[in-house]
Amino acid sequence: MTKVNVTATRKAAGTVKKVALVIATIGAVTSFGTQVGLLVSWHMAQVFAIGVAATVDLLAVCAMIALTIPGFPARDRKIVGTVLFFALTASIGANITAGLRESVGAAIGHSWPVVAYMGAELIAGRIRNFLAKIEATENANVPTTSTPILPATVEAIVPTVAAVAPRVAATVSHATSAAVKMGSHAGHDHPATPAGRAACRKAMLTA
Repeated sequence: MTKVNVTATRKAAGTVKKVALVIATIGAVTSFGTQVGLLVSWHMAQVFAIGVAATVDLLAVCAMIALTIPGFPARDRKIVGTVLFFALTASIGANITAGLRESVGAAIGHSWPVVAYMGAELIAGRIRNFLAKIEATENANVPTTSTPILPATVEAIVPTVAAVAPRVAATVSHATSAAVKMGSHAGHDHPATPAGRAACRKAMLTA
């Protein structure tokens, strides 16, 4: 993929989505009004006419958004595409029928909002997919940070350990000798009394 300016692309994508939302809102409202008027003229109760018209355009928008999802399975895309086809056929057909009561030009004019808001949603969906791809590429190119032990650090540690080891060994040896010297006096010939043991220890210390 060609390297792009992610910040500029985000700004452009945000602008496109806002414009697409305005187009979709205008198109859906005008198409909805035309369909309601047509259904009421066919002697349908207004509450039902509103419900039917709303479901037609909302179903088309729902299917269009679903088709822009990245990685959407091919089999499911066919099903959603079929739903979108019937929803658009119903919406455009109703608008053309309502327009033909006046003229061919009116029929084209009434059907155009449906085409416009579907096209706007398609553009916004393609922009979202493109932005997601370049952001994923950007995140994949970010290097991971780590703090390995450098060879210089290891080389600095080894002499320190070598210098400390003799001191530790000397300390341990001194402590051991003292423990032996101050240790038990078992086996020495002296009375088994506190005074005898004390005299034996004194003799060992002065030896």
